[in-house]
Amino acid sequence: MNGIFVLVLAATLQSRYDPGVVRLVDDVLHFTFAEKYDEAWLLIDRLKDSLPNDPLPHILRAGLDDYWMLDYTTNSLEDEFNAEIDTALNLSKQFKRSDPALYHFFRGIAYAYRATRKGRNRQVLPAVRDGRRALKELRKALKYDSTLYDAYLPIGIFDYALSELPGIVKFFIGNKDRREQGLKEVELAATKGWLTRTAARDALAWMLAYHGEYRRAAEIARELVREYPSSRSFRWTLVYALRRMGKWKEALDVYSELFYLIASDPRQSDYNIAVILYWMTKGNYYQRHWDEAVYYGLSAQFMLDRCDPDLPGVKYMKKRIKVYIELAQRKIESENRESEKLPISLEGLQGGR
Repeated sequence: MNGIFVLVLAATLQSRYDPGVVRLVDDVLHFTFAEKYDEAWLLIDRLKDSLPNDPLPHILRAGLDDYWMLDYTTNSLEDEFNAEIDTALNLSKQFKRSDPALYHFFRGIAYAYRATRKGRNRQVLPAVRDGRRALKELRKALKYDSTLYDAYLPIGIFDYALSELPGIVKFFIGNKDRREQGLKEVELAATKGWLTRTAARDALAWMLAYHGEYRRAAEIARELVREYPSSRSFRWTLVYALRRMGKWKEALDVYSELFYLIASDPRQSDYNIAVILYWMTKGNYYQRHWDEAVYYGLSAQFMLDRCDPDLPGVKYMKKRIKVYIELAQRKIESENRESEKLPISLEGLQGGR
């Protein structure tokens, strides 16, 4: 048994596949993160032809579908996503005896994706249940093959996320505080993973920003934007870190880029535009740009009225936008009154304050 274990340790995930397949997978990942979805779907179809009985293409397709739905704030590919997950779970059975590391790895990744989708849809307990299944499978995979570094991304995310659950939930599931451990696990996937390396870097930036390490988070996000200059997703990450740092001037520049990238794509949702306008309103208010705050606030109100009120934050943003508009309008009126009180000889100096 020890001899078999050592042999499997030497077989990384990439080495299990033909070099041509590895290049094709790399291209799929590149097009995914460049948000060139049609090209990525086409290459996955080619990969399915090359690996008709392998779960890998179906894992990649599920990941692509999830990325697309997150980008466009929709669940329209949910059925296709679930079908790919079911297929991956079914095809993974062939490895149960021949390569148990792969068997547990693919099952773990499939459950992790399913947990992620449920979490996005605010199905907390089902997400936790599938997340724990994923952890169990992936940790088994690593016992057989410690070089499956991609397993550390979902492990790290779930270790961190489960530690952030409300106390009453943690009481029932018995989870300890593993936030520091989760960060280290995601960083390992970011430096040594194959399938998850880019996604792990993005996840690490989000987690670091949430954890209070804003500068490092922003550095990682900037690197990703430089590598994928047309990416919307990585700009969301960058602007989150900038907001947490209080760098509103830089954040507004990134939001302007995001607005252009999103508004120029007819498939994008009103919700994403509304969110950008909300933050541009808030940012301009904090920068004391009262006229711009009113302008973007009124635009945000218009877009929020077009959104499904059950989408995350819509009701809250509607309330807050109204407040920012009213406060900015008062500031404008106050400054106009002060201007009227100035002697005519001093009015021209006011604009240079």
